[in-house]
Amino acid sequence: MSEKNIRPRHDQLMKHLMTDLSFSRGFFEYLLPLELREKLDINRLSLTKSSYVDNQLSEHFADVVFEVPYSDKSEVSAKLVLLLEHKSYKDEKLPYQLMRYLSNGYVDQIINNKSLAPIIPVIFYHGRDRWDLKKIRAGFSGVYVAELNYVPEFDWVFINTHDLEESSLLQLEDALLLSVLLTKKYSHHPDALLKRIKTIVSALSQASNYHHRQVILLYLWELVPKEKDLISIIQKTDPRMAKEFISHYEATVTKSREEGLEKKKREVIYKAYFEEGLPLNLISRLVAAPETEVAAIIEEMEQRKEP
Repeated sequence: MSEKNIRPRHDQLMKHLMTDLSFSRGFFEYLLPLELREKLDINRLSLTKSSYVDNQLSEHFADVVFEVPYSDKSEVSAKLVLLLEHKSYKDEKLPYQLMRYLSNGYVDQIINNKSLAPIIPVIFYHGRDRWDLKKIRAGFSGVYVAELNYVPEFDWVFINTHDLEESSLLQLEDALLLSVLLTKKYSHHPDALLKRIKTIVSALSQASNYHHRQVILLYLWELVPKEKDLISIIQKTDPRMAKEFISHYEATVTKSREEGLEKKKREVIYKAYFEEGLPLNLISRLVAAPETEVAAIIEEMEQRKEP
């Protein structure tokens, strides 16, 4: 198994899982501070199609935006935003990036004539090190207190998987959440992760969503050193899970290769027809496809003016 392009990245994995409301509700119920859990009705959490990430911010993180009503005010809601950072190292510029992000969010509400709702940023950081993320004002030295009043200040929820207590994780009844958070906690420590593979796989075997199980196993496949033979480890823990994973992996590899071949074929057709002006019958022979199929692809390209 060596197809790297099918392995889910950190942010892709979490975005996939967080679109499942049963998972995201459990995630926030476990990880949000008590003062927020008491005020927000997590059971009525809903996913939106919004995103406040612009081109510059997309280099730093991805977002998943939820709406969640207050427990005691059914007509009022807040925006609960999960921000997935792309980095695995500390970046002291993050608060300033958050300021831009929040500005984007509030401007979006205003220009779309929406009632203003507070945006609660939840940063999910999976770095190796502990990180005491400082507020913006902490970066100003030698400044009078009165002047600091002109510097923006806001709160966020900062989740560092390094700081999650394993003993608490093991008490989770949500097997899928347990497997994800335990994997994330030791994602930078392969040896420590290997010691917990049995626990992770056992938890995954209790998760009802087949696709979620496979996505997490693919992520584990990326993290575990190849010489350790993850498949054999899974086989000893849960033979059914190992067979299931191999089947899914092979199907994913096949699909990935087919998509790659299809993309290459379209690129050849585009260049041959639009750039070199070759006739349809010759292009058909070049890509080993029927002329009717090539003609349909060219017609589509003419409408889109791209491969």
